[in-house]
This record gives sequence, C-alpha cells and structure tokens, in this order.
Amino acid sequence: MTVLEKFIGRRSRNLLEFSFYYSRRRFCSSSILFNNLLSESSLVEELLDHYGAHASQKWFVYRETVATIKNLSRIAYTSVHIFNSIRRYHLGLTSRVLHKETEKILKKIAGGLKKACSAAVKEAKLFKFSFSKKKYSGREFTDGLCSGNFTHDLKNDHKGHEEHEITVKLSSDFLNLASHFHSENLAPVKKNNEHGIPDLPVETLRVIELKAHNLQSQYDTYIQNTPTERLDLELVSLRGHITIIF
Repeated sequence: MTVLEKFIGRRSRNLLEFSFYYSRRRFCSSSILFNNLLSESSLVEELLDHYGAHASQKWFVYRETVATIKNLSRIAYTSVHIFNSIRRYHLGLTSRVLHKETEKILKKIAGGLKKACSAAVKEAKLFKFSFSKKKYSGREFTDGLCSGNFTHDLKNDHKGHEEHEITVKLSSDFLNLASHFHSENLAPVKKNNEHGIPDLPVETLRVIELKAHNLQSQYDTYIQNTPTERLDLELVSLRGHITIIF
C-alpha cells in the first residue's frame, strides 16, 4: 500500500465506520446519522477529486460510491427535515399528502443509501482499509426532538409600503414559478422506467430550484417578522410552499 493509499484510508475511516453501521440497519431515519454520512462523504470525495480519482481505473468506483453516499444522504437529511417540519409550513390540506409522500421517498432513498454504504465497505476491503466496526446502540443517532418553540419577538424594520409592494411581487413570481413548473410537464410526473423513477430534466429542476431560493431569500429579507406577516397567515403559507419547492 502506497503512502497516498494509506492517507486515503485514514481519511475514510469515519465514513466507513458510519457506512458499516448503516448498511446493517433495517431502516433508520436519523438526521444525525444522515448528516454524519453527508459530511464525511463530502470530505472524502473532495480528497479523492484532489488526487484525480475520477480519472483512475483503480479509484473510480470508490470515488463514485462515495459521491453516491453524499448525494443520497443529502436527500435523506432533507427529507427528514421536511417530514419533521411540515406542520410549521402551514400548507393546509396539502400537509397530509406531503407527509405521506415524504415518508415514501425517505424509505426509497434510505434503501438506496444502505446499498451504497454496503458497496463502500466492500470497496474499502479491496484497498485493505482498516476501520472500526463499532456496534452503536442506536441512541447515538436518536434525533430526540423536544416540544416547544422560542418566543417569536423579532421585528423587521422594513417600511410598510415596501412590504406591500414586495408581497405583491413575491406572490406574482410564485404563480409564475408554478406556471413554469406545469408548463414543463413536471406535474403530474410519469414514471418512465422499471424502477419507477420519474424522468425529470435536471436543467429545468435547477432553474426552478434557483428561482425558489431567490423567492425564499426575498421573503426572509423583506417580509418575515414584519407586521404584514403577522396580520396575514396566508403569507406564512406562501413561504412554506416556496420552502418545500426549494
């Protein structure tokens, strides 16, 4: 084993430890564990790219496996966040449907992540990487959310007329975004392959994500915590819908 390979092995230990644990779990929806997998895989992927693993026959598979863990753990982490936060978004009747659909997505993603973690462990064995096969009790990754909220007493200093103008613009932009979503035939989506995975144009989704992020940023800057927001709960619902899209 070369010096570089030993170095990669040392840097991969935490990722492989979490991957080994997760690959042997039936089902786990811990945001803490997903975040650990996300952060460790991001570090290892960046390191592998630094040394050119993407162009190496020997390292390409390991690099792609690590990247898969990174992407799936990010989706899983976001799904758990949405699942736990839906009631805060004030989505009305949509909340119940979204709650069920998010749970379905999480289970599918978790299954794929489990396979990716198992593949990473197998690749590590080929490189003779050593890592701890620690037997966690599971309590280490328990989210353990408690009830309650902080007092909402922060005030936004923007002027009233600005709030009104920006509210109208945000509402109009959101309707345009929704129209764009439907015009691209993204809803309803047809499942076009044997795995039941929607065939979606990535470029279009990135444009929609960027626009939604821009709307969210404008809302948080000019509308959030203002008297206008406190007097109109539909604005909070608007923000919730924007957040779900983003």
